[in-house]
Amino acid sequence: MKLLNIALLKLLVYLTSGIMAGYLLPEAINTMPVIPVGAFLCCILALSFLYNRKHYFEVVCGLLFLTIGIYSCQTQLTPPRSFIATFINKPIAANIYVQQELPATKYRYRYIGTVNPIHYSQSPLQAILEIPKTSKNVQSLTPGLKYLSVARVNYPAPPPDPIAFNYREYLRKKGIHLIAEINPASVSETGKPSPVRFWMFRLKNHLTGLIEDQSLDPLTLGLIKALILGDRSELSPEFYNSLRAIGGAHLIALSGLHIGILVSFTSFLLWPLRRFKNGGGIHFVLLSVFLTFYIFLVGASASVVRAGVMCVFLSFSILLQDRISALNTVITSAFILLVFHPLYLFDVGFQLSYAALAGIFLLRPIFDRIWKPKNRVIRFIWGLITISFPAQLFTAPLTLYYFHQFPVAFLLTNLMLTPLIMLFLPVAYLGSLAFIGGIVPGLFVLLINYLARIINYITGALQFESVFSEYVINLQPVQVLVLYAFLFIVVRSVYRKQYLMLIPMCIIFIQIRHLSENLLRKPDQLVISHHYKKSEVNITRNGLQQSHHYSREGSAFDIADSKEYFFKIGNESLLVITTNQFKFPDLPTSSQILLTNSTQINMDRLLNDLRPSRVIADGSNYPELVSRWRLSCMQKNIPFHYTGEKGYYIIKTSYGD
Repeated sequence: MKLLNIALLKLLVYLTSGIMAGYLLPEAINTMPVIPVGAFLCCILALSFLYNRKHYFEVVCGLLFLTIGIYSCQTQLTPPRSFIATFINKPIAANIYVQQELPATKYRYRYIGTVNPIHYSQSPLQAILEIPKTSKNVQSLTPGLKYLSVARVNYPAPPPDPIAFNYREYLRKKGIHLIAEINPASVSETGKPSPVRFWMFRLKNHLTGLIEDQSLDPLTLGLIKALILGDRSELSPEFYNSLRAIGGAHLIALSGLHIGILVSFTSFLLWPLRRFKNGGGIHFVLLSVFLTFYIFLVGASASVVRAGVMCVFLSFSILLQDRISALNTVITSAFILLVFHPLYLFDVGFQLSYAALAGIFLLRPIFDRIWKPKNRVIRFIWGLITISFPAQLFTAPLTLYYFHQFPVAFLLTNLMLTPLIMLFLPVAYLGSLAFIGGIVPGLFVLLINYLARIINYITGALQFESVFSEYVINLQPVQVLVLYAFLFIVVRSVYRKQYLMLIPMCIIFIQIRHLSENLLRKPDQLVISHHYKKSEVNITRNGLQQSHHYSREGSAFDIADSKEYFFKIGNESLLVITTNQFKFPDLPTSSQILLTNSTQINMDRLLNDLRPSRVIADGSNYPELVSRWRLSCMQKNIPFHYTGEKGYYIIKTSYGD
């Protein structure tokens, strides 16, 4: 087994650091002259290589990939300002290109695609496309086709409060900045379809229809569509939630396990080609073509692309009869993916996938040194343990950070369900081939239905363990990094004993960090949430929270003091105005005003009399009034915050206040 490729690992670190810097730095950084800077670095790189200056070569190479990471990330994270200034919140005639179909809601069809306004010279922007189901005659769109339509483009909805899911940021990390609501009456098809997306969509629908025509149980149908086509829409919410509670959701999400089984199955069918001259090369080419075809068929998610790239590298190493390091294969696949799609770095599936692989490749050799069973059955069970435990251990910090829970039944889940999934998939592949050929053997239907029932029964039987995973744990990014540093130090200490002294230091640091967060008094804060036709202010003092709700009549609920419309947080104060009969008090310096319930007030007089430092309008106000208030504030250079556009508003105190 070859050693770790340090040079490739360094390039990956440089590129990843650049992408992270591009995400954290101000958006204006994307205006930097990246082409001249890149050309200059390339020249220095070439000169240092020619004159054999290794240290200069490494430094300049690092700066080059750092620059590439920053620019590529910010290019996809930041929409053009000319588009925002011209087209936001306005009906526009635009060319629409549909890339992917999303699950429809009760009132809308939803897609991922691009929007390119007519006479707009720059590149089209990624957007979520929505078509209201205004009538039964509204037709859905087809991925791969191009349309001309009238659409109203807007930002995704901001989070209504600090603990709500930030859908806008989630889409931003996928390079999607806009929501385009399409007028169904104005849609007309234009241009030739994109052959790959269009025919893949047609083929996927055809395969779905063939599978749905069979006499399969609903659970079996849902599992086949999820495990082969990547479509989990047919799985019942009860089954999926049960599987998720016991730590088995990854078993029905297309990833490395499923791609590996598919590659093994396809490679077995193509293996007779190796008997012919140049058969190994033909085998590799056909396998790579089929794998590429399948990746596009299921939608080319980050986990599927990662697994596909790794399988291609491993197949190529088999062709060359060269046992390359599996860890080098992981690093190479991550580097290639991030070069072409830097925002994959922020994809939760991408992070969990590579964290699991890192755990397997770092810890499994240690387990193999501890024990190598001779019995085949015991060796198989031990192999599942040595794969499942490291994967779950290295994904635990990310799982706690993103989902705030950790399933303690993961080991039992993987030991009992993974073999069934490994058996279910080949049977499903053979069945799909039989469906395509028009052959439906009754024995196959009976077998696959029986396997699905066993999977469902075991999932329900393991539910008793899920009670231990209901504790909510909130981790901060710094804590996640510290936990991963601790894991890598522990693994490293197995090979080099001098790292053992770092383990107690790391434990002490974690304890000090935990104690400091508990002992330090958390700052008081006031949060103005965004709710439609509702006004809510939440105040946290000394760890205790109070909620204040205001009705149309101006009455308040759960008010602790007599000044129910006036709140003071540290050096900041807030006045809540609910009606036009409100008697204005004398406000201290640095006071802010919250306008609620579409109060019919003279805004210019209010600003002249009270002179607030900022005006906030929440979701209980009519949009027309909000627009007039914003204009009045702009004329007097007073900051204006509308929660419907910018999300919740928060006022915090410092520790010294």
